[in-house]
Amino acid sequence: PDIMKTEFLKPLDVHVSEKLTFNDRLLPLTQCKFVDNAQFSKDYFLKLHASVKACGNYNYQGARIPLQHNSIKVEKFRDYLTKYSYPSIHILQFCEFGFPLGLWSDAYLEPSSKNHSSSYSYYTQFC
Repeated sequence: PDIMKTEFLKPLDVHVSEKLTFNDRLLPLTQCKFVDNAQFSKDYFLKLHASVKACGNYNYQGARIPLQHNSIKVEKFRDYLTKYSYPSIHILQFCEFGFPLGLWSDAYLEPSSKNHSSSYSYYTQFC
């Protein structure tokens, strides 16, 4: 099953060279073989995505399904930070339920050939 198309960000093409254009929302073809995680399969993530999508909001605002694949001990952090009146304790809900992505629908991403241009040129070396 295909994951729903992103709705918030506009497509962004980065012209790396005359022959190579990198679309920021599509992974380029690669010869890499992805190995399934024995504990968290592709189906786990697809079911998680479908459950959150069904609520019509970000996980931390809607379904509030704790992320099993996250090994951060959120309750311990919450206990410690509450004792010291940490002002940004709400950040822990993002650790527990996931960080929201694509919050600004009018965000404009500008390609830069100076910042990490090698990641576009040599992406196959990172597989």
